[in-house]
Amino acid sequence: MAKLIKKGSLSTLQLQPDFVIEQDGFGLLTSKLTFKGEASSLGSIPKSGEAHPIDGRLKCHRSSYTINRAGLATITSDYVGIETADRTRIQIKGNIVTSTQPIQTHPDFLKTLKALGWSSQNQAFLETNAQAVQSALVGIRFFLSADTQITATYYTSLKSEVNDGVNMVGKTFQKMPGMEDVVLPTGNIKMSAFHDRFAMITGLSYEKFAHLYKVDFTIRISPGGYHNKVYQKHN
Repeated sequence: MAKLIKKGSLSTLQLQPDFVIEQDGFGLLTSKLTFKGEASSLGSIPKSGEAHPIDGRLKCHRSSYTINRAGLATITSDYVGIETADRTRIQIKGNIVTSTQPIQTHPDFLKTLKALGWSSQNQAFLETNAQAVQSALVGIRFFLSADTQITATYYTSLKSEVNDGVNMVGKTFQKMPGMEDVVLPTGNIKMSAFHDRFAMITGLSYEKFAHLYKVDFTIRISPGGYHNKVYQKHN
């Protein structure tokens, strides 16, 4: 592992001064170090997984080097780590749009709309039904509803946590650690007693950086809830 050397021969890699360790606001630490030494010293170039020479919370992700005409090597190494514990805080991005939903999923369908001329046989408001005509519902089969999608990112050193996330895809959940800052539209109403969860993990991807995993996942909120006989619960 490269060491900080204040004085000495360039036959040993020397860490250059004025390096920075950055914290991204969510607990991820990054640092880029530059070392110099003779080309013969490249055997000690920082390797993936080796600890940062100043702050052991960070580990080397990758290194590259150049050699000039005089045989002097310049090595650049990138390090990543977590400020405290085994994971960073979750970065959240919410996207609220409208999507087309069947009129039968409307929160007022059973108590109001269905009685205004809905034909269960034809699954429509028919123009031959006077009440449907009077209520101006003829031809309406769909309505626009607020559709919330949340994308989130975090870093963890625990492979087991990544595995847990992978196994959550396609399942509904009631709560999740780190999601306390999520802002959701009000007024979500479950369509029935079976629709007792509103959130589902719909996708997840991950990348490995040194000893860390970067995890990206997507949550979709159903304004009418997810049917518990159709979708498996995580919690």
